[in-house]
Amino acid sequence: MRYIVLPLFILFWQSSVAMAQVPCDPLVYYNESGQELVYTHPVPTPWFAIRMTANWVGKIDTAYIGLGIDRASTSGSRPDTLHVRVLANQLPTYNILDDYSVLLAPNLNGEIVDAMYIIEFKYGDPVAWINPPDDFYLTWRIRGPANDIARIRMVQQGVNPDRSLIINQDNSTTLATDFMRTQLQLGAADSIDFMTKVHACWPYGYPVELTSFAARSYNAGVLLEWHTATEENNSGFIVERLLGSSEQGMLSLWQQIGFIEGHGTTNQGKSYSYNDPNASIAADVSGVVRYRLRQVDYDGKTELSPIAEVTLTQEFSFELEQSYPNPVRSATGSAAVTYSLPTEQQARLELFDALGRSVAVVAEGHHPAGRYSAVLPVQGLRSGVYFYRLTANGQTLTRRLSVIE
Repeated sequence: MRYIVLPLFILFWQSSVAMAQVPCDPLVYYNESGQELVYTHPVPTPWFAIRMTANWVGKIDTAYIGLGIDRASTSGSRPDTLHVRVLANQLPTYNILDDYSVLLAPNLNGEIVDAMYIIEFKYGDPVAWINPPDDFYLTWRIRGPANDIARIRMVQQGVNPDRSLIINQDNSTTLATDFMRTQLQLGAADSIDFMTKVHACWPYGYPVELTSFAARSYNAGVLLEWHTATEENNSGFIVERLLGSSEQGMLSLWQQIGFIEGHGTTNQGKSYSYNDPNASIAADVSGVVRYRLRQVDYDGKTELSPIAEVTLTQEFSFELEQSYPNPVRSATGSAAVTYSLPTEQQARLELFDALGRSVAVVAEGHHPAGRYSAVLPVQGLRSGVYFYRLTANGQTLTRRLSVIE
């Protein structure tokens, strides 16, 4: 029996211009390199079904079904009917998302040849909306004159044999492999796939689906790597790094450190990377640096990624940095200061006035090696010169602070 492509067209109520703007994908679940087989069944047939998976909210545009019909001598001019339904994944509850019947008129030789018959759904009511994460079923059956024989195309071995099904009268399902095993003389290890596919369209486009985002130490810096499964209207990714912040309530500020261009619209997975050679300046007291991505559409819409963090292995020296701001207004109430210790030890950070009198003990006690942030309390102090001193392991560092009203 020949295997040709013979399209049947249903009215299609959407212009080709509009369709060109909607991304679509074929959903194919049969082994395209397998050996072709034919299963025959008297008309009327049971419901054949393929369980399919949509990745995003969409609708079924076109169904492709491999079949043919051997016409009986008594069939006359009466046509056979192909009945197609799209079902929600709720069996044994029967939830019809779309329903079509198509006449399969015989060709000039009185036969309905084996072909991949094409059913184009019109976008009317109902519309076969698919709403993941649930699968859906493409189902079909053939009705017609008594003694006609339906010919259902399939391939062996099946790569998705658990998706090719027969829907029973009670709406339960049986694997097509088991249903057809005797006629096709299948062995215990054999399986089949129905030669069937659909074309699904995603009117909202492909979202930018971030599948992973990670940070790792690399060449004295940090390497960021992320991957997308799909992208729609993706201008690119702003790379943001969290500035080192105090544990005493100072604001957490994000800084834009780079931009990586996206791939626009694609349903192919893409990989990206960004190297940050200056990561250490943003490490917190534990050596942790945090990053996030701000994905930007061409129309300016943005979406934030989860935060990725990495712990840097750092070597610290005995340091006391200049406070900020300096000078500081007494009405502001505080100035930030950063200090570091090379080893685990007792340390004391203290604020003094110009006469060497202690104004406040800012930090005191056991410190692991690392970098620390603290706040110098200046609220209520008179204008003048002050000093803050770091003492640890017999060493002392002192810096000057100016306070103004």
